[in-house]
Amino acid sequence: MLVDFLNVFFRPDSVFATERLAKGDLEVVPSLLKNSAKRALFMVPGIYLVGVRGKQLVGASILGSIGVSLSLVGYFLMNPDYTTDLCGE
Repeated sequence: MLVDFLNVFFRPDSVFATERLAKGDLEVVPSLLKNSAKRALFMVPGIYLVGVRGKQLVGASILGSIGVSLSLVGYFLMNPDYTTDLCGE
């Protein structure tokens, strides 16, 4: 049960969601927001360790996470033939 939770929590969904968003699929936006929030939580400990606290800590983790998502969307827009299909040839 714990392993199933961890598999869901650590799955790299944001890459797949950003690829779909770059292709114009707006239905993926809620999933992308959820994944950005998940990534922001992962960033908090590192930002905290360098001395950032309070509102700046929250803002830095959220803005950093959104920046990662936007950079992935930009990458997929510039490379439309790239795919995250792991089963493709």
